Amino acid sequence: MCFLILDKWLRMEGGIALLPYLREHYPDAMIVCYAQDLLEKIEDLYWKRAVDVDYVKRYTDLFVSYDKDDAARYGILYYPTVYSPICMDGVKGNYRYDLFFLGRDKGRLGKLVDICRAAKDRGLKCRFVMLGVPLKDRIECEGMEYEDCAVPYMENLRCCAESRCVVELLQTQASSPTYRTWEAISLNRKLLTNQ
Repeated sequence: MCFLILDKWLRMEGGIALLPYLREHYPDAMIVCYAQDLLEKIEDLYWKRAVDVDYVKRYTDLFVSYDKDDAARYGILYYPTVYSPICMDGVKGNYRYDLFFLGRDKGRLGKLVDICRAAKDRGLKCRFVMLGVPLKDRIECEGMEYEDCAVPYMENLRCCAESRCVVELLQTQASSPTYRTWEAISLNRKLLTNQ
């Protein structure tokens, strides 16, 4: 038996103590944790701080990060993002946007606003959806949208498919591609990246 723990469960670990429960009740099971975000950005919602890496290491058999530098920084294994394409045939060739981005700020809002304004000045249409940005930090710009709740993944894919180019702006300390790169590849879209 193998349990795969992703970011969502790490964010709740302080309140539910899933890892020690699994280790106690399934001592022969393999417990694998795969981080799909930088570890310092995975906040334990109970303790209101970054996830405790040593705690996770203590209860898992395998701890893996999508980001090569983050893996080296924390002494865990690296494995690139795993992605299986989803067929989006119904929207092929129906471009609504030139550039598309969906994600949390993580220090990128200013750069994304600059990209959005530069694109608009060149006659391009953007749809940049920023998640969880406090009202006081929001910057108005045509093409920028702010959502307080998560956007369903199929909606994200639909918007990628309706765009000519997906924007991949890595976080400051990130060094490896995210899902945006794989989405652009699988949908045959251009990719604008800072990597």
